[in-house]
Amino acid sequence: MSGRRLCLNRQNRLFCAEPEGIVEGIGGPSIRWHKSSFDGSLQPYALYTPPSYDSSRSWPLVVSLHGYSCDHVLNLRRVMGRGNSFDEPDCEAKLCIPKLPDVDFIVASPYAFGSLGYQGAAEVDVLDVIADVRANFNIDEDMIYLTGLSMGGRGAWILSERYPDLFAAVAPVCGPVGFARWDYTTRPLPQFALDIFSARVPEAMASNLMHVPVKVFHGDSDEVVPVDHSRRMVELLRQMGCHVEYVEYQGVYHNSWDMAYSGGDLFRWFSNFRRVKKPKSVDFVTPSLRWQSAYWVRIEQIAERPKPARIRADILETAEESKVLVRVVTDNVKSFTLDPVLWPIEPNDEVVILWNGEEVFEGRVSEKLTFGDIETGFRKRAGIEGPVCDAFMGRHLIVYGAGGGRELANACREAAYMLADPGEWGDIDTPVKSCSHVTKNDISSYNLILIGNQFTSSLIRRVNNYLPVRFDGKWVQAGRRLYEGGDMGLIVIYFNPLNPERYVVVLGGHSPNTIMMAAENARIAPDYVVFDAGSDFSRQDTLLDWGFFDNSWGISR
Repeated sequence: MSGRRLCLNRQNRLFCAEPEGIVEGIGGPSIRWHKSSFDGSLQPYALYTPPSYDSSRSWPLVVSLHGYSCDHVLNLRRVMGRGNSFDEPDCEAKLCIPKLPDVDFIVASPYAFGSLGYQGAAEVDVLDVIADVRANFNIDEDMIYLTGLSMGGRGAWILSERYPDLFAAVAPVCGPVGFARWDYTTRPLPQFALDIFSARVPEAMASNLMHVPVKVFHGDSDEVVPVDHSRRMVELLRQMGCHVEYVEYQGVYHNSWDMAYSGGDLFRWFSNFRRVKKPKSVDFVTPSLRWQSAYWVRIEQIAERPKPARIRADILETAEESKVLVRVVTDNVKSFTLDPVLWPIEPNDEVVILWNGEEVFEGRVSEKLTFGDIETGFRKRAGIEGPVCDAFMGRHLIVYGAGGGRELANACREAAYMLADPGEWGDIDTPVKSCSHVTKNDISSYNLILIGNQFTSSLIRRVNNYLPVRFDGKWVQAGRRLYEGGDMGLIVIYFNPLNPERYVVVLGGHSPNTIMMAAENARIAPDYVVFDAGSDFSRQDTLLDWGFFDNSWGISR
């Protein structure tokens, strides 16, 4: 770029809603746009391509995730070792990309809808960016690497664990691995919420990085994300025998990325590794069927939620020539699938499969094999399994009831817009409608978050009798149990009876108070919660009932 700075004024921010900014070509930094598979919107990302790029050869790709209140532009600068200048505030640094050093990597920095913690739409955006870069550039699929700083460091942890067979190596920088600051840690939580969150933090899925080399960076004086986060994770990975390297900077605060990304050392480290495609051993943990497979194993059904499901599968040599032993050990798994196409063995080898010590198969195999309980009928599956927070991770529409009088209608509307607010640094427009404006296309396209009761919302009236937990405001029936009171509330997630391919969530209450209680606690709830005006969500013993539906969407107890 001949020393030029790629700049936009505040009216043409690089993360504006339409691609009106400067878009540079190959050879240096540029801003590219893709159509989001989450909501169809145009989303930007920053991209670096080497001046020597030649499409006749494949190139390694580094995906870099920005921190909280940051964006793709400043993050591209930082990962390339050109972070903020002295005394340059982030708000100014976001507007310009200076001359970047030459590296033999393509580097992509997703915007990821601002600061959403790389969950839901933000996670989808990262995968979309990888797909867009691969579609437009010749990428070596065995040399895709992931890094990120602070919130992006957490994103690097969780995305590499959820998709370990996508990445060749990962380098989190000062990323939280337990409960993050943005994960409801400012108030006491009921035990069911702690169980849900504990199953989804990076520490719970560390074994997924068995074949993904990790390099971690942190400053020992970090006051935003204490260094103990990285120390704990590094020690855990070491105990599991994973490839992990750790760099801790003495006297450095929450800017360890300035050191981690300086001089291009991280790119040189990445270049040592290629993706492991066909490992002999897989140790995969997941809290959700949303992330259900890695390498050649796939978890089909989880036995009990919110406990994580785990499958350990090993291909072992035997004394008999051309005979292979596949040993599978599972925990909290009802059924699973093995894909022999991805096994590192000869196609004609005879296979013996042991599951938890019992022989379940012997012979030659060329197609996928599924073992365990294969339930018939409509059952929980990826994208339709709960808990309530899962509905918010997909494309969703928040619907408020407008009937029942002005006071109730106002409370429903206020709760709807509170739920739709992505926070100060989130940048996503969650649609909100009154019940009367919901169309057939909405029911087809969205998870529906319904707020109100059967008097305020015709949609709640339509779905109420299909739900295993239903209510009229003064009573709630959960299976065979009936709860009665003057001001009852309900949180429940279920497959939408009007469209079983999507969720419906009912956030119900008899009064403005219980309606707001349902909305405020929706994202921490299991599959259902029954409460009243006297309940306190920080004290689980004050809630009348709660639980997780079984795999057939019923109440088993």
